[in-house]
Amino acid sequence: MDIDKLYEEVVRFNNVLLDYERRLDVLTQRLGQMAGTFDRSIADVRATQAQILDEASARAEKTIDEGVRRALGRNWSEFDREVGKTLSRLQEGGQEFIQSRQAANQHVKWLSLKTLAAVAASMAVLIGGGALLLTMELKRVHQAEARLESIEVRADVAEASRHVIITSCGGRPCIRLEADTPR
Repeated sequence: MDIDKLYEEVVRFNNVLLDYERRLDVLTQRLGQMAGTFDRSIADVRATQAQILDEASARAEKTIDEGVRRALGRNWSEFDREVGKTLSRLQEGGQEFIQSRQAANQHVKWLSLKTLAAVAASMAVLIGGGALLLTMELKRVHQAEARLESIEVRADVAEASRHVIITSCGGRPCIRLEADTPR
């Protein structure tokens, strides 16, 4: 009867381990989804950087064209002044481009940190929960083993008591062994 309880404990422990394995698979899938989202975010940032670069290049080309056209329509001193203005505008556009690229890089770093933190926290919770669960189940298995050993001792005592007769010897309890009992 108590062996059946031990068997039930072992089956329950096996079911807990299977449940833990299923949860680990689900977490692994979620982490894969997070990695996919992270990859898509990086691709979006790269596309945005490429778009910013294209826009900055087009703006610089347009600014140079406008400056040259205005300068050609005037005398050389005005040409020099227009070239200076154009260069100033190009420098400002370059600074804007650098700032937008730095902002995009900061955004990618922030997304990376958030993803890593989420993965680390998920793994810590999973490992901690699994360790706690396994510790509790191992404790139950050890308790069941102790109960089984106790039952085995009681069974041995019950078997031995079949070969013994308890009587009274001068008012005191005593035992008498059967003659065919091995000693």
